[in-house]
Amino acid sequence: MTAKEFVKLFTEQRECDLKTYFSQSIETQVGLMIQELELNGDKLNHLKNIVKLILNESHYNVLCALDGTAGLGGDSRKQQFYKLQVDGENELIYGFGELQAEGSEAFEDECKDFVKFI
Repeated sequence: MTAKEFVKLFTEQRECDLKTYFSQSIETQVGLMIQELELNGDKLNHLKNIVKLILNESHYNVLCALDGTAGLGGDSRKQQFYKLQVDGENELIYGFGELQAEGSEAFEDECKDFVKFI
């Protein structure tokens, strides 16, 4: 698996989470809380954009932390490179800086669009 493929899984997870949270047919704690707000139209779209931005930032931060380009747990002093390997193989999924680079393309660029919109 390449860094690009690994990051793609994160973007797919983000989309899955977003759809689940705003689904009327799938019950999650987050989804129930959103439904309790009884929002519609522009306000519901605004909330979706906020939640998507939160998911973008969170997923991107985890990718950067795994990559060693950011700290995990809000502590930059705990910044280190984590090695993820394909099960049963010695091959690394990515090299230093690759997740940050791929994640930047997948998440940061999209975050910039939301900041302009919001």
